[in-house]
Amino acid sequence: MPAPLVTSPGSPLHRAEPVRPAAAPLPLWVDALVILWLGLLLMTPFPAPGRYLAGDSLRYAAIAKTTLERGDWLELHLGPQPYFNKPPLLFWITMAAFQLFGASTFVAQSTGAVFGLAMLLATWALGCRLGDRRHGLLAAVALATTYVFLKNGPALRFDAPLALCVMGGIGAVWAGRTRPALLALFWPTVALAVAFKGVAGVLALPVLILWSLLRRDLHPWNSWRFWSTLPLVPLPVLPWVLHNLRAHPERFASVWYHDNVELNLEIDRGSPPFEKFAQDLIYEGWPWAPFLLHGCFLAARALWRGSREDRWTLPVAWIAGVLGPLLCMSSAFSRYVIPLLPASTFLVATSLLTLWPRLVGRRFYAGLAALLLAVSVAVAVAGDRLVSDRTPDVLRFSPWLAAHAPDAPLVQLGERVGDALQASSVFYLDREIERLPPDELPARLSARPAVPAIVDHSDAGQLAADLAAGIRSEVVVEGVGFDLVLFTLEPRGS
Repeated sequence: MPAPLVTSPGSPLHRAEPVRPAAAPLPLWVDALVILWLGLLLMTPFPAPGRYLAGDSLRYAAIAKTTLERGDWLELHLGPQPYFNKPPLLFWITMAAFQLFGASTFVAQSTGAVFGLAMLLATWALGCRLGDRRHGLLAAVALATTYVFLKNGPALRFDAPLALCVMGGIGAVWAGRTRPALLALFWPTVALAVAFKGVAGVLALPVLILWSLLRRDLHPWNSWRFWSTLPLVPLPVLPWVLHNLRAHPERFASVWYHDNVELNLEIDRGSPPFEKFAQDLIYEGWPWAPFLLHGCFLAARALWRGSREDRWTLPVAWIAGVLGPLLCMSSAFSRYVIPLLPASTFLVATSLLTLWPRLVGRRFYAGLAALLLAVSVAVAVAGDRLVSDRTPDVLRFSPWLAAHAPDAPLVQLGERVGDALQASSVFYLDREIERLPPDELPARLSARPAVPAIVDHSDAGQLAADLAAGIRSEVVVEGVGFDLVLFTLEPRGS
């Protein structure tokens, strides 16, 4: 019996194994669909009976509602008081949304969510441009699932709009390398940022300066197109400033200076800004903080070795250019880091792809799609139970006020009506809170059987005793949060 034929791999008689063709990459629109789905799922304020605005979002929505009702778009109001603390652009956009769709919690939350979703899509585009589509997808997923962004990005605040303006300015300079006419768009984006956030709107400028230094390149500073639109910076906010300087010359300047300078440079909030932001990185940067630190190490190593690639120079310049001014302020809130998150999440994506080069594949897409589908079903079935708002406001924490809201006057016993309570009353009850000296309350009570009054929590006990003894009234106290209480004074007669 002849021996079996033995061949080597190089022999002409050797039959090669069939080579499996490489899987074709998924279309780019799949990435866009995944990111849009993720953003809508995490940031859409699904309507629910128990959801209320709170904090800054409530105050800004109340300002937009009051100003819209008064009809003067150049003079912002919170209840009866003029509001000068912030520039008007975010309020104007919210007012336009209220005029189109009505003033409601859902419309106010949706206005903020639009900026958060736009920031998510812009981060995806930035990642694709700096690296490739894998970097863009991972950067967007990292941003959408970062706690500090989920908590603050979609809220009706100024941080996401400011971040979008910074991204727009940097994008204009970047695209201006090949299309110089686009350099003229840098200063208009700064103008919009100033109209959103005031002096902080120039945040793109230190980023651009550091980026040029790291690249050792004079672009775009040596282009006349870049400087041609610089005079546009004050124009969007100029009508608002001139109107309020004419109508309230002394008060406008003092309030604006106090809110934008003194509060940021003179207040001691307990811990230095560097320590505060380091704590925020640990507590609110999860689950991506370790990968961000690894990405920063990779970028620092590349720069040390002399690299001038945009994928290293831009994220480092972006983070340093935003973080530098923040460290000069004495007030430090976690939401202040929102403008540097696009660059941070790109470094997270770089870290992930360095550690696991084949991370983004068909299995990744399939797993992500399955997770999104499961969460979508859960939100559709039990969305109002999964997301609850526990923030106190006058309407929810005062049954008496909810029952008597149509005809009950609201008074504040003290020097100034608190913004939080005024905003809650204006937005949800369509009522303004009036300031009333305590010694005038007996006369007010003689004209009405009951008057709800709001006082500081520290004065509540003594004031309740004085009122009960002085006018022989029954004093009902209800907690409304914010270290405040609600008094319902029901006189029993003599």
